[in-house]
Amino acid sequence: MQGISTTYRPHLIALLADDLGYFDTAIHNAASPTPSIARLAKGGLRLDRHYVFRFCSPSRRSFLTGRLPTSITTVQPDGARLCSDFLPLATQLLSEKLAAVGYRCHFVGKGHLGYQTTDHLPFNRGFESHIGYLGGAEAYSHGGGSPDPSAGTHDLWRDDRPAVGAVRGMHYSADYYSRSAVDIIEAHGRRHSTPTAPLFLYFAIQNVHSPYTLPPKWQVRHYPKMGEKFHIYANMLAALDGAVANVTRALRGAGMWDDTLLLFSSDNGGIGEFGNNYPLRGHKHDPWEGGTRAVAFLAGGALPQNIRASSSRALVHISDWYPTFCVLAGASPIDDAFVSGKIRPIDGVDVWPMLTGVNVTQPRMITVVTEVSAIEVVGGGVDGDALAMWKLVTLAGQSNRYDERGNQLNSTDRCLEGRQPDPPQPGRTDPIVNGPASCERAACPVCNQTNPCLYELVKDPSEIVNRASDLDKSALIVRLASSIVNANMNAYVNGTLDAGTLEREYEHVDAWGWKGFAGPCYKRKTERWNES
Repeated sequence: MQGISTTYRPHLIALLADDLGYFDTAIHNAASPTPSIARLAKGGLRLDRHYVFRFCSPSRRSFLTGRLPTSITTVQPDGARLCSDFLPLATQLLSEKLAAVGYRCHFVGKGHLGYQTTDHLPFNRGFESHIGYLGGAEAYSHGGGSPDPSAGTHDLWRDDRPAVGAVRGMHYSADYYSRSAVDIIEAHGRRHSTPTAPLFLYFAIQNVHSPYTLPPKWQVRHYPKMGEKFHIYANMLAALDGAVANVTRALRGAGMWDDTLLLFSSDNGGIGEFGNNYPLRGHKHDPWEGGTRAVAFLAGGALPQNIRASSSRALVHISDWYPTFCVLAGASPIDDAFVSGKIRPIDGVDVWPMLTGVNVTQPRMITVVTEVSAIEVVGGGVDGDALAMWKLVTLAGQSNRYDERGNQLNSTDRCLEGRQPDPPQPGRTDPIVNGPASCERAACPVCNQTNPCLYELVKDPSEIVNRASDLDKSALIVRLASSIVNANMNAYVNGTLDAGTLEREYEHVDAWGWKGFAGPCYKRKTERWNES
């Protein structure tokens, strides 16, 4: 049998980039200043059809719970919604699963998960350490605020309290967080000379999310192949690449690389004036491939030799890493959580047998990628390669396409006269019908439930030829449309603990209760906090 044995437990490293476009790295774009990322991908297993949600938080919560975003809702827990149960306490996070079988679990970087109570903090959910911010976006220095932690507002936490002492020293988050990740790896290597206590590191780096910010001036370089327009963005990409290089160098230096399985992915497609998703259509916020098909790969010494320096065209969803990592770690992938009055199992599937060639059958025929799109895999070739992948889109805007230089090109689909409202989901925050990335509000609907769009992605990855009018596709359309409707009807997370639990076990923390730091709205009645 090929693959990792049941008695061998690798270090598991998950590197999640933020808003990274499909064409933003040297994996696809030779002009990009990301040689370390490209080198890892070239020597590893490139995941050519790795799907995430069309924006940030649902992808992250999907990874940590093994649930599809449509199951745990597509809300963005920002602002007032930061204090929420959209990552339900009733579920066991991947970190809790791995910690239960002896993994040392650490979390560096962006959360964006929802924190109604202090029990929602990563430190209280299987991670023995966390340094990072709770919200979805902030400035790249000093926890999003002043260098003085007592002045104004900040979003930066260490473990179970605001990271007051870290604010002054954070000059650029990519540097600070990569240094934190390196410290964790080096400390683990010193303490655990054998893989009897393996490491799980979830490194959710801030780059390249807005606000577009140059690193410190001594790091700034000129990348003429990217073009002057992309000067800031190219340096942000280089900082991302440097962070990845620092982590992999530390793993090698600690003697851990040969026992490591590293996953790299973006949380969604590129966006704004600079993100480039060529040759895919659309951007972050869209159900098009440019919003949901992420650049991704596996690397590390634990990757079997027979799949190194290769690529997989099998469909993998970000929720699949929950059961896959659990099985590799010797943990049970089952999490039958009682949420909203019912038992709710995970949606993800173990993709390791498919990726390693042990079983080439696609373990899930239909994947509901967003609340308005689903993909059906037909047949299976070598290592799970699809013979056909049919994608149905039941609501979308015209959006845009790209060229290799990053120019945004107008799509030419006919605008529909009307559109159905967005499917109902609690607390939706991001629209589905969007214009070009440079002006999303210039929305023109081109697909809806009455006039859906259907694409065969193996032959048409850029979603150019709408096959919905083909006479022999009616049954396929009904099947995919039904899967989308059912997924939306079965969304089961309402975003809050019940009032009785909150009153019985917690006390409210007022707006200034964390001394100017963003934080949970409730803490346990027995809990005491000070700045030390």
